[in-house]
Amino acid sequence: MLKAVMVWIVALVPAQLHAQIGSPRSLEYLTASMGNDVRASFANPAGLAVTPEASVMGEIRIDKPDNGSSRLGQVTLGLNSRGFSLVYQKDRFISGLSGSTWRLSIANQFNGGAIGVSYTLYKGSGPSDTGFDVGVRLFPTPNLDIGFVARNIGRPALRRETLDPTAVSSISFLPIRNLRVSGEILAADLPGSGGLEFTYRALVLISEPSGFTSVFGSVTLNDNASLGRFSLGVSFGTPDQLMATSSFDRIGGSTGFEAVSLTGASVRRFVPAGR
Repeated sequence: MLKAVMVWIVALVPAQLHAQIGSPRSLEYLTASMGNDVRASFANPAGLAVTPEASVMGEIRIDKPDNGSSRLGQVTLGLNSRGFSLVYQKDRFISGLSGSTWRLSIANQFNGGAIGVSYTLYKGSGPSDTGFDVGVRLFPTPNLDIGFVARNIGRPALRRETLDPTAVSSISFLPIRNLRVSGEILAADLPGSGGLEFTYRALVLISEPSGFTSVFGSVTLNDNASLGRFSLGVSFGTPDQLMATSSFDRIGGSTGFEAVSLTGASVRRFVPAGR
């Protein structure tokens, strides 16, 4: 899992990059069955209680819009202590508007897993709105993690855009100590479509034996199973980590650079981690 750390990451840019509601950057380098510090808040709030710990993080995302100059698109700050988490996210959109997201999460362990809930306040130009996420993490075996999340409960809307309710199922497998393979299926309930829109993600994380250096790659497939995005990243350090990630988007059969993000995180565990 991700350890207490500062991170340099070059990750994938969200599909909502050009929208008016900012997609959290952490959704690009985590799945619902990964993460056990403050960065898990948006991916799956249950991850905040997987290991009793205190963690802080800071993150910036630099966007490269089509036919435009690079610009600061997102800044995120967060902290977690024993399953109580507060995250602030500031977005700057290509339209010139800006928005703020506050996310309060509470999580707790139970025998064989953890459960968490998040309350999110979206603020910006015009009326504010709120939404809820509920997540579960299960550990049936020492090398298997399973995650479920119900996102965007209440269908929050801001600046004429809506976040659709989405069900997420994820599984992570650790065949050996330094290798994690994770898959994720997202089913969004689109209004007026009469059905669900599916998205598929896969992520592979490889660490050196000491755990000091890790590399990862992720791909996102669209509803028709075509390649939508991919990312490559590297992280250094333990227990404090630095990550760097590059994001690429596939549009019209061509690949374009989307963004780069830099993340720093520091984690202090209260007890030895069991996973």
